[in-house]
Amino acid sequence: MAQTKKQQNKIDTVMGEFKDGTLKSGSGNKVTSKDQAIAIALSEAGAARKMNSGGMCGRPTGQGYRLSRKPKGMA
Repeated sequence: MAQTKKQQNKIDTVMGEFKDGTLKSGSGNKVTSKDQAIAIALSEAGAARKMNSGGMCGRPTGQGYRLSRKPKGMA
């Protein structure tokens, strides 16, 4: 995935923190997994999300989805 220069700099910074052993997760624990460090780096750089044309990621939308669900209270 292509990243802007700003995103690449942020990823490099976060991975440097991981290498130095100073990267912490959201809960405050030290990150020991390289995969978790990569996920944090991409998330902070804003490069983790791949937007579809028009909205939120991974959310089921469309007429077929809405019609297949029954309203609450109906048998």
